[in-house]
Amino acid sequence: TTSTSQTINLTVNQTITLSLSTSTLALSSLTPGVAVVATSSATVVTNSAAGWQLQVNRNSATSTLASSTITFPDYSSWSSGTSNATTTPGATLSFKVANTGTDAGLYSSTFWGATDADGTAKYAGFPTSTQQVANIATYSSSNQVVVLRVRADSPASQQATNYTGTITVTALTNP
Repeated sequence: TTSTSQTINLTVNQTITLSLSTSTLALSSLTPGVAVVATSSATVVTNSAAGWQLQVNRNSATSTLASSTITFPDYSSWSSGTSNATTTPGATLSFKVANTGTDAGLYSSTFWGATDADGTAKYAGFPTSTQQVANIATYSSSNQVVVLRVRADSPASQQATNYTGTITVTALTNP
């Protein structure tokens, strides 16, 4: 009788899946000077040992929202890695990562404010190029959620019409 041992090797490839709670985010009709807010959840599941990040960008270099040639004002574009969000976005379209509903490991109070309440919530404009808005550098075996909170207010001079636009939400594994 003779025997020998054999080594078994297996590589599990990385996967990542992103789903959004809605394909259309409907902000209610607004009266200039009275902000409206809506939220959308991004749910991600991945087996990446190094974690993952969520990125956003607007699909138009001119403005996130428009009606033909009429644009809706955007707040200054978010830039990942800097804390350029503000608690006073004014009469513009802006967004933030919401504290409420976002998994704790993906939320940064430095970037987005201590809470979602007016006065502490920090907003920025949708960037024209892809920018990171949330990141986690560890493995998680369960679904993880980032809630995007979109806010709009308009100046009194903003033309009354319907405005539409598109943003892109991207989830990718960390290297």
